[in-house]
Amino acid sequence: MTVLDPCPPGHKRDISTHDGSLAAELRLRGVISRDHARRIGVSLEEISGDTVKAGGWLMDGDCARVKLTGLKGLVRVRALTPKEAARELRIPDPALVFALMDHSLLLEQGFIRPALARDLDSELLSARDSAFFGRGKFETPAEKPNSYLLAHPRLLRDMRVSGLILQLPGNIILRGDAATKALRIVTGLSQPFSVSEARIALRTNRRVCLALLQRLDELGGTKKLPDGRRIVIGSGQPPID
Repeated sequence: MTVLDPCPPGHKRDISTHDGSLAAELRLRGVISRDHARRIGVSLEEISGDTVKAGGWLMDGDCARVKLTGLKGLVRVRALTPKEAARELRIPDPALVFALMDHSLLLEQGFIRPALARDLDSELLSARDSAFFGRGKFETPAEKPNSYLLAHPRLLRDMRVSGLILQLPGNIILRGDAATKALRIVTGLSQPFSVSEARIALRTNRRVCLALLQRLDELGGTKKLPDGRRIVIGSGQPPID
């Protein structure tokens, strides 16, 4: 019996050991959507631990490491939006770019850039650490340090530009990587999700949660539906227009 690949990849690879498993399919293609895998008869029951998962997409672990190296190289030259990074790296969805990012990269003001430089001003680091001492990942500074930052716009600007903080409308000040971490968390929620579900998952208050979700909407990471719920772009759930 001759078995034909119903959707052959566009590059030549040795498929002599291809057994039709998800692991083999990912090794061959690098990236595959869950829907496409089902259409070609690939079981999704066994997803290895190093597979990168983002909404409706799966990426092979080795492929992800290569893409992450490429992403780090690109943003050392200039900051990129997630959509630009996806285009440059030939990644089918910006959601996968978010999922690739590690602690050495951050999303700040809509752009991916390297995280803190080693020679970053110690005064800025000290101010950031003091402001968020004892606070959760998605908690604003306590009242006193928060007021101090707002009363010193130059310090606030320098911390924002360096990626140490994320400033959202309403003078909401969070750690610089808050948007990146928030997207990873809501990606794991059942889609679509409500503000209440996101707030519980993020362990923060409604005001901060709404501001974060609005920022993710602006960045193209999430989309707000007519009923007020949201989906992560690339989650496999069609937006309702």
